Amino acid sequence: MSKIALISCTSLKKDYSCQAKELYSESAIFRLEYELASILADEVYILSAMHGLVAKDTILEPYNYTLMNKSRDVKRQWSNKVLNSLRDKFSLEKDEFIILAGNDYSEYLLPSIKNYWLPLKGKCQGERRPMLQQLLELERETNLCKAAHQFFNQMCRMDYKTIGDIPFTSGIYIMFENGEKFGELDRIVRIGTHTSDDRLKNRLKDHFNSKNKDGSIFRKNIGKSLLNKDHDPYLDIWTLDTSNKQHRDKIDQEKQTYIENNVSDYLQKNISFVCFPVAEKENRLRLEEALISLMTKADDFYPSDEWLGKYSHVDRSCKSGLWLLQGMDAKPLTSEEFEFIKNSVRFPGSSYSTSIKPIDNTSFVSNKKVKSSTSNMPVSEIRLYIANLLKQKKLAGEITYTVRAGDLQKKLGIVNATPSVCDAMTKKIDYKYDIIFAPPKGKSTKLMIKYYL
Repeated sequence: MSKIALISCTSLKKDYSCQAKELYSESAIFRLEYELASILADEVYILSAMHGLVAKDTILEPYNYTLMNKSRDVKRQWSNKVLNSLRDKFSLEKDEFIILAGNDYSEYLLPSIKNYWLPLKGKCQGERRPMLQQLLELERETNLCKAAHQFFNQMCRMDYKTIGDIPFTSGIYIMFENGEKFGELDRIVRIGTHTSDDRLKNRLKDHFNSKNKDGSIFRKNIGKSLLNKDHDPYLDIWTLDTSNKQHRDKIDQEKQTYIENNVSDYLQKNISFVCFPVAEKENRLRLEEALISLMTKADDFYPSDEWLGKYSHVDRSCKSGLWLLQGMDAKPLTSEEFEFIKNSVRFPGSSYSTSIKPIDNTSFVSNKKVKSSTSNMPVSEIRLYIANLLKQKKLAGEITYTVRAGDLQKKLGIVNATPSVCDAMTKKIDYKYDIIFAPPKGKSTKLMIKYYL
């Protein structure tokens, strides 16, 4: 299966004979489209109003002809010519097409192509350039946590009113909460899925509409935070499983209904989401935990001071910035898995929504196990290294010395040992020190300590 990019020709052209990719490069939009296509596609072709399907290195003379304002018959004839050329080279049923062309050039092509993505769909002329720049930024981004936020922020946002519009029945949802930011992007606050097949929509309804906190841990946790914020003593009762008969005599049904209504009101007013299709249960569960782990292990992912989750009585959830407890110790999302997610969104009719290269779950060990197998240096040895380092600096005449956890970890040649390094830097040290930078999430490679020698 190949990816083929099709880019429409432009009115702006070089005034001399040259390769097609150069001829149209007079247009800034074309240059961005060509750059994006070169990153995403295996092959790049140009849709020329005069010549039909043109290879990027074909030598062309400048011309002045466009499909704009041409009759339907002319556009159909041109499209049939292009489709015949495509059939000679590719499979219109199996291959995937990235189409960077407006309606004049794509309208009569699309019905014959099974798997296609229109990156600029619905964008007017003034919106095309910013969108292309966003897409390029996404593809260049090496920080997967940031890239995931960029990607999910670009998707069409939904809310509780539009659950029924989801065009697939199995998948993963990504939630955002009003006021929560990841840089300039909306911050992800929950990632979830469903165990049984075809329950995506029902699972979302469990959260937003069910008014039964025992059917949604998300609802229960929102309720806990609302009650804790108000110092409401009913918190202990709300935490109980009301489906258990032995707890029923403790329940104030009127109070329960009041809280459930408040939870629904909060969710419906503050939570929006996007989702993508994943048909197989094993893959849904893996991608869910992979995304959760990716977020919680990122140094720059943390909640605002005003986040409702700060009132959670569960310390781990409060610090993580996610309305979640499970999945944090899994192996973080890989680049290959992120590509699968992007493709499942961009080509929903392709095989991405039903199959994926088998994931070797045997290699996904918890964060705790990784630390024990990759960092065989105890805290005491790390602390001794720091003490000797500071002693050397003092003998060299320095009166202060600043250490960053990540730099120290590299010097020691150990990985996945950030908590141990941070403990060694701050506990049982014989020198006075100031914390120059304390990451919001606590133990991090960005922890910076200034020691007084």
